[in-house]
Amino acid sequence: MPKKLYFIGYLLLTFSSQAIWITFAPVVSQIAAEVGTTATHIGMLAVLYPIFFLPLSLPAGRLIDSNLKKYVLLAVLLTALSALGRFISQDLVTLYFCQILAAVAQPFVLNGFVPVAHTLFPAQRSRALSALSVAMYSGMAFSLLTGVYLYERFGMYGLLWPSAITGLSGLVLIALTYKSIDYKPLHSKFHFSEIKTLMKSKPVLLLGCILGLGVGTFDNLSTWLEPALQHTEASTSAGSAMGMAILAGIFSVGPVVALVAKRGWHTQYLHFATLAVSMSMYLLSMHHPVWLIKGILIFGGSAMFPAYPIILELVAERHSNVGLATGAVGMVSRVITVTLTVAAALFIAGPKMFFTYLSIPVLVGFFLIFFYEKTS
Repeated sequence: MPKKLYFIGYLLLTFSSQAIWITFAPVVSQIAAEVGTTATHIGMLAVLYPIFFLPLSLPAGRLIDSNLKKYVLLAVLLTALSALGRFISQDLVTLYFCQILAAVAQPFVLNGFVPVAHTLFPAQRSRALSALSVAMYSGMAFSLLTGVYLYERFGMYGLLWPSAITGLSGLVLIALTYKSIDYKPLHSKFHFSEIKTLMKSKPVLLLGCILGLGVGTFDNLSTWLEPALQHTEASTSAGSAMGMAILAGIFSVGPVVALVAKRGWHTQYLHFATLAVSMSMYLLSMHHPVWLIKGILIFGGSAMFPAYPIILELVAERHSNVGLATGAVGMVSRVITVTLTVAAALFIAGPKMFFTYLSIPVLVGFFLIFFYEKTS
């Protein structure tokens, strides 16, 4: 029972962390006017997450390997403080301070997925990873899908309550069950050679690239779909289309990952998902009516979301220092994700150029999977 309660606390922590990340994304302009600043300053709150993730990913993974319980507790404490601190004041300085707290915690949260799943439920690791991935996606989906409604109905406080409740609940559950969790540290001392070895590891680099190319494609759709469609009849449907894609992805994670784990089809599924999404994006570059955009995005979400826990499962199978290995894969992927998202600003003049651009990264990922298979 303590393990299950601890895991529920971790799920709530994950949800809260991701919800804090893009709390204001659906209503940036309104929040900027209320705070008395520019939309750019509010939009930059979300950018703090990848900025802090890049330098902290490897150290966070290594620290989790050395003491999982201690650093998960730190992560949930920082996340809860971030969520609750935003009630003290909604001035720009306070919002940035609280966002930094959550941004520092996020690498510990995400890099803890594999160690937590492996420690608590080694025989059901794939299911645990699926549940954690669903919690991660759900936090994002909740903020994107409910942000406008909550703000219009309850104001800024309506946006803040969900992450505060889940963050505080996660803190309570993890703190109460802290002493009941038995975790044997993987390593007691830090050795720089470990990072050096991992960053030269072909499997780590390839998995990081594959993950980054896939996540980068989805992030580009979330960030740039509306401006890329602004001169088409589909422009007003961009938000709802991405919301449906996220929901479809959430519902597909559990059954797809369970089937892949049972059959051992990890790389086969990654081949299918990357090739199918690449072809779908190219199809949208030629034809982009609203119904086709929504249909393909729903399919793309269903196909791509399970890839995240599947890749984490591959990391767990090949590395004993799972926290550090997850951190290395995450860092490589985040570098690629940020690069793709920034570069996409050059390709949003219209849907043909935008979707053609998006078809390329996942196609590259499709071929990289062949190289990964050769390292097995």
